[in-house]
Amino acid sequence: MRWWGWGEDERAISLPPTAGDALRIELGMDGSERGVRVSLEEVELPDSGLTAAGRSALEQAVGAEHVLDDRAARVTHAVGKSFADLVQIRSGDGSSAPDAVVAPGSSAQVASVIAACAAHGVAVIPFGGGTSVVGGVAALRGPHRAAISLDLARMDRVIDLDGNSLTAALEPGVFGPALEGRLYTAGLTLGHFPQSFEFSTVGGWVATRSAGQASTGYGRIDELVESVRCVTPAGELHTREVPA
Repeated sequence: MRWWGWGEDERAISLPPTAGDALRIELGMDGSERGVRVSLEEVELPDSGLTAAGRSALEQAVGAEHVLDDRAARVTHAVGKSFADLVQIRSGDGSSAPDAVVAPGSSAQVASVIAACAAHGVAVIPFGGGTSVVGGVAALRGPHRAAISLDLARMDRVIDLDGNSLTAALEPGVFGPALEGRLYTAGLTLGHFPQSFEFSTVGGWVATRSAGQASTGYGRIDELVESVRCVTPAGELHTREVPA
């Protein structure tokens, strides 16, 4: 997905001229006020607060190739997709960017990352598809010296699918279309279709108590969850696998 907005360049959609005219009339604008988006290289990023020891611990947890602090990685994980987020990043303000992006490939690696961050005073911000419209992915450091974005995209497996009980065990990084495609082969559907469906993940849905246009039929995501397994600095939380 674009770092400066919704969608993908390969599938760009433009408003028809009549829609543009209607917006200009409604907003009282002639079109000359249109702002200019800065380039990726022009986004201003804060200096990293991640220490060498902290980075080394993270690399040991997930592998050096999965600890990224290049400009593209930090900018693409700096904001969500609300209007305020996009105005901020398009104007070149990357102040909410994480110091690094860490991508674990298993729950064991997540636990190792959490432990490393707790030991080195690093805040952790989980990242699914990055479609939050409530500031959920901004790297707020608080009292911590640094912050990382915990990108869960590598954890995208459908672990188990039980056609009898109609339950599925899922990793948090599964995107909506991939999940529905897998369920479709078994004649099933989750029935959860928020507006961000194409670009958001199961983990993000659950973490934000997601709802969407189809929620009147199947309910919010929390009404579809049977059990969750979470890694925290204090240990692992695993709720009982009973009907919600």
